[in-house]
Amino acid sequence: GIVETVASLLALREGTLFPTLNYSTPDPECRVHASGSASLPAGESFLKSSVTPQGQAAALVVARA
Repeated sequence: GIVETVASLLALREGTLFPTLNYSTPDPECRVHASGSASLPAGESFLKSSVTPQGQAAALVVARA
């Protein structure tokens, strides 16, 4: 969870998304927008959610001030 949070904070700071490794061809049937290059803008906020095997859940919303 912490690695994903740090990566998301860095993406907000840099203004671009990190590319997804080994992603080259989008599937037209898949509605998920994966970043194949570092040219996609990061946006102004992100949501990080985690659920443990024991059923604990947490959510964190971070937005640019």
